[in-house]
Amino acid sequence: MERLLEECIVRDCDPIWSIRKAALHWESNRNDEATELVKHALEAIRAIPDAAGSAAGASREGWALWSAFTMDNRQEFRKRWDELAALKCDAMLERDIVVRKMNNDEESSEAPAFDLDVRRVGGVRFSSFRAEIAAYRAVLLAEVAGLPPATRHEELLGTGVASHALELAAEVLATSEPELAIRLALRVSNSETDSALNRILSRARAAALSESSVGKLSKVCIDVINYAVPRLKTNGGLQRSLFWITRMRVALEVLSRLALRATPDQAETFLDIGIQCYKNVEVVRDHWLHTPVGNLLQRSWEALPSTRRSARAVDLLNTPIVGIDSFSVSIPSRFPDPWEFLQAEDLPSVRTRENDGQLRNVIQFLLRGMTGDEESRRRASGRMLMVSDRGLLTEAEASAVAQSLWSDKYTAPDSLPVGTPLVDWAFLLHLATCPWWK
Repeated sequence: MERLLEECIVRDCDPIWSIRKAALHWESNRNDEATELVKHALEAIRAIPDAAGSAAGASREGWALWSAFTMDNRQEFRKRWDELAALKCDAMLERDIVVRKMNNDEESSEAPAFDLDVRRVGGVRFSSFRAEIAAYRAVLLAEVAGLPPATRHEELLGTGVASHALELAAEVLATSEPELAIRLALRVSNSETDSALNRILSRARAAALSESSVGKLSKVCIDVINYAVPRLKTNGGLQRSLFWITRMRVALEVLSRLALRATPDQAETFLDIGIQCYKNVEVVRDHWLHTPVGNLLQRSWEALPSTRRSARAVDLLNTPIVGIDSFSVSIPSRFPDPWEFLQAEDLPSVRTRENDGQLRNVIQFLLRGMTGDEESRRRASGRMLMVSDRGLLTEAEASAVAQSLWSDKYTAPDSLPVGTPLVDWAFLLHLATCPWWK
């Protein structure tokens, strides 16, 4: 992005390059700068005299109007678009033609035979080829004409400037040009549940990606995440930036899916990013980011070989717990927790001199969570279940866990403990074997 902006600065004398630079600013949420660039570029385009019979200026103006459209000038611009259409410079129509060709809307249906004894047989069509050509045209159009996927005022147009066209292009190119298609999806998708993203980067298509593509695409996602995190708050204030929340949730989701084809080193890097996001108070404040962060943790964890899981399991057990040490989230019910995908087999098989200190600290941390509020108790006891099932508790620690479970706060005199994900028979079994109860 920065390299492209530098190139645009060098060519600022050309208004078309100013429009392209503005498009990059729109995609970086630098809206005020984009607005100024488009305004001056439009003035420059209109000031350039056209050669006789040339429609170059009218064509440039038609495309530039897309990014300058506002509530105040909407009537003036629509009138101008109608005037330019008379000169065969209809930017709206040109864009719609490209979109229709990707949808194959222009392909007429076979006419029925007139005679009763004649039956038509469908022939071979090359619509896929024509759709791919239209998809490449859509991408080229956005780049050459400086059309961003969306702008601040796109709702006035009733559609994104180029988002729909680029989304269709991504779907058409998903099989033949998967890397390009995923890059387009990163630009136009608005959530981890976006239907186009789910089709473009399905599990089968993720599994078919080359190692080179995974490396390039994961770098793009990581760059977006690192750039977005410090911008989640607008101007450092309390207001949240929906733009960067949206861009980050898509980048997190794509990165999580790339874990399917990641090397062990890459998967561990993805896991580290997920843990960092999980711990970041600015990230977890937004419930829109909870699901993609959880997906990144789980999918990168599943991509790790068992030996690496054993070495990193304690890191997951030690991630913050809602309700402990002032760690809070916007909607606790939507916030994931490692115990939901961790298995006891993922933890180290024995306590050693090397891991004893880590395990002791984690167990003490979980014990605090089990005696906290209902949310922290549920999450901490779920994690502790993994440690207990793996046989990693000392006798003293097991006794402390039992007392935490059967504390007066959560256990009535004639009932079993509440506020944990454990089933009743587990408590009854624990009663029969626990030394402190006897």
